[in-house]
Amino acid sequence: MGDKPQEDSQEEIDNPLCTRLIELWSQGHLSASQVAEICHLSMLSGCEHPQIVAGAKCGNFGQNRPSTHRDMVAAWCKKIHIAEPHMVKVPVKDPKTQREGTEEVALMLPHLVFSNLSHEYPDNFEAMFAVTDCKNFWNGVEKCKDPRLVSPITLTKGKVDKPEKTVPLFVHGDGCEFQTRDSLMTWSFGSLLSKNTSLSSHILLTAVPKSCTLKETWKPLDKWISWSFAALTKGMHPDLDPWGKPLTKGLLAELAGQPLTKGHHRGVLWSIQGDQEFYSNVLQMGHWNSQYPCHECDAQKPVYKKTPCPAGKSVKLLKEDERDWKRVSPAQAALDKRSSHPLFSIPGVSTALVRGDALHILYSRGIASHLAGSLLAYVCYFDWPHRQQVPPNTRLQALFSRIKELYPVGVTKMTNLRLCMVVDTQRPHKSYPCLESKASECKHLLPCLEIVMKEVLDEEENPIHSTMLGCLSCLNSLIQHFDSVDLFLSRAEYAKGQDLAKRFYSLYSDLHDWAEDVGRKMLNITHKFHTSIHLFENTKYMNFRIHHNFRSEHFVGQISQLGHSCSFGVKSTRLSVKLMDKYRILLHLQLTRPGFACVLEEGADS
Repeated sequence: MGDKPQEDSQEEIDNPLCTRLIELWSQGHLSASQVAEICHLSMLSGCEHPQIVAGAKCGNFGQNRPSTHRDMVAAWCKKIHIAEPHMVKVPVKDPKTQREGTEEVALMLPHLVFSNLSHEYPDNFEAMFAVTDCKNFWNGVEKCKDPRLVSPITLTKGKVDKPEKTVPLFVHGDGCEFQTRDSLMTWSFGSLLSKNTSLSSHILLTAVPKSCTLKETWKPLDKWISWSFAALTKGMHPDLDPWGKPLTKGLLAELAGQPLTKGHHRGVLWSIQGDQEFYSNVLQMGHWNSQYPCHECDAQKPVYKKTPCPAGKSVKLLKEDERDWKRVSPAQAALDKRSSHPLFSIPGVSTALVRGDALHILYSRGIASHLAGSLLAYVCYFDWPHRQQVPPNTRLQALFSRIKELYPVGVTKMTNLRLCMVVDTQRPHKSYPCLESKASECKHLLPCLEIVMKEVLDEEENPIHSTMLGCLSCLNSLIQHFDSVDLFLSRAEYAKGQDLAKRFYSLYSDLHDWAEDVGRKMLNITHKFHTSIHLFENTKYMNFRIHHNFRSEHFVGQISQLGHSCSFGVKSTRLSVKLMDKYRILLHLQLTRPGFACVLEEGADS
């Protein structure tokens, strides 16, 4: 694997300005030429620190700008030992000419980068994959008798083989806009147990612009990704390629048959993460507008192609005594494949490992957004159906002023709240209100909103106000409950969570029925309400807080910035290669430079 990287001397790494400049450059916020110019100006101002001087010299003090990036890598990123990406030839189209052809896409093979980090960055490997926490994690999984514990994860039924050496992994997929008219389809993976920041807890697998993809583009990439995860499960370098042919040349052939790490560690997929669009459009699972939109039960869309669903099967039923869904067990999920995606061909992996995305289910246009938006719309248009005595925007600003007073210190606050973020101001009563905000903003708004609503709504004046306040209070209690309990819930904690969820859904259903009876377009029931029911039910085996996707979304945003920074003058079909070169620099700096991005990003772990 090569020699271990040598750390820079203390003299070279003490300068905070230099560290910050390197951070901004490697993350794509500043170009190499801009960083070199700042270093040059700092040197002219009297700074004689060796690394500042080295940065100023890059590109021959600005005289040779094209070589600045190359010089900067040589000066600040010595001996990068991150595994080289595997190049996969895939069919693509040029978005400018619409011509189809083949192009190489850069792919970081999970088993190879896992092995590489253990050999070349052993100390960082332990922290990045939280190896010391693995045994306690699997003990908790076994104690819960999680039915997803199947071979080859287990050696005997219900018992994990070498739990102290087995890392529970997640894989995350999502699209992110990196240009005005284009976005990147991004895959990443990492340890479920990592407590690092988003950039040092996720490892980029690949990122491909959507504008240049064809129907067949992802098939070879998916095949290689699944093959590599299967090797990670075994903890051994494979001796056959994804198509079952012997590996005969290159690094993969040289390593064939060897253990991935000296300590015989392995990694098993325990969480497949993403939003509903990723599950439906990429993993080829049920679409929210299809007859059977849910992979966890047999619930159906209320009316599909003008055919009503059987009684008790609608995804819009919230009250427990009205529902008659038949849950899909992990054993059934393994036998009855609900998706043909290669990811589910990995031994031990099925749709039962697809986890609910709490970020979108609860907050980002999720159940909390619908409830908060409806309550805000109700208060702003309090005189409905008559003409409003006070302008709705005036009412909203008065509410928001009070909310800002109630915000506690250290939370992600909304800086502005306008009526257009709640309703269509041109047709406020023709569509359902929903609060448009970042997920972390919505989460921290709810407790303040509850206090304000109690001050505004008179329970004696109208009985429905009591139901509204009770529903909001119940949702806040539900969120706070799962924030306060451990990763594995006791029976009492699980029962409390289910009781709170049952009360919330009952109250919200009553509010929805009331709104329909009085003819108000509010308190909508979307597919996310259905998926939230499964989200809370699955806490019987593990708290959803560990896979809520806040850090994953932040990581995708960082990759979007990185993609944008290296897209100028680069064909879309070649962007993945350019992006991966820059990502390897970023990952190396994350692992080797003290003080580099060591502070948890705001909102990344809300």
